[in-house]
Amino acid sequence: MGACDFYESSSYEDANKAFQSITENARYEHGSGGYSGTIAEKSDFTILTRTPQSPEELAALQEKYSDGDKWGPAYAAPYAEATLGKEKKIKVRAKSRAGAEDKLREKLKGKSFKLKEMVSITEPHSNKIRRKKHGGKPKIKWAWSSQGKQYDTPLEAARAAEAYLAERAGPDAYLTDTAFTVFPVAVLVGNDGTVSAHRKTPVAYTVTLARNDKVVTWEATIIERKLTGKIAGWAFWGWASS
Repeated sequence: MGACDFYESSSYEDANKAFQSITENARYEHGSGGYSGTIAEKSDFTILTRTPQSPEELAALQEKYSDGDKWGPAYAAPYAEATLGKEKKIKVRAKSRAGAEDKLREKLKGKSFKLKEMVSITEPHSNKIRRKKHGGKPKIKWAWSSQGKQYDTPLEAARAAEAYLAERAGPDAYLTDTAFTVFPVAVLVGNDGTVSAHRKTPVAYTVTLARNDKVVTWEATIIERKLTGKIAGWAFWGWASS
């Protein structure tokens, strides 16, 4: 309950027995030393309503009373026993799944339901391929070492390799390589000014996929909940010392 946690007990219709069961379980799991940040730290509760609440009503009540004193009592409210009806399909129009779910709630006007599936009947977005030139065509340069300098012509690279070997010629010189291959290097200047070198010619274009969301038809498969008016259990929530 360090973050206004939510607990439910479906074992008891009586609030006191439900609270006792939940706190005992919390103390068993988190200990009784205090500052666990759970409902184990609570010794009392305040009942906000004795009318059994639907899941939507209970969520609204929890949101409304979410700033309790961490040293004070927990909040409590009963939730209603519900039976599930037959499946029903409802169509709504929206850009996104989240928007479709909002439209669905508006359409059902506060009725309690279980959302089983939400699918788009038509394509929910269109794709557009964008091709952007990435720093122009690669410039081909030449090198004789993968870590070495790049030259405009192969002859310049070959002469640089000869000079490297000549400087290290002699009986005491140690060379891991006594011969070097001059090879072409593709130099690509990026859009951000960075330079990358590859032995193979790199791709000179960056391709991106742009998504354009549009209003489409969504089909929701729901199961309506019918509340019996009986208490199925109790919910407790609030802040606790941690």
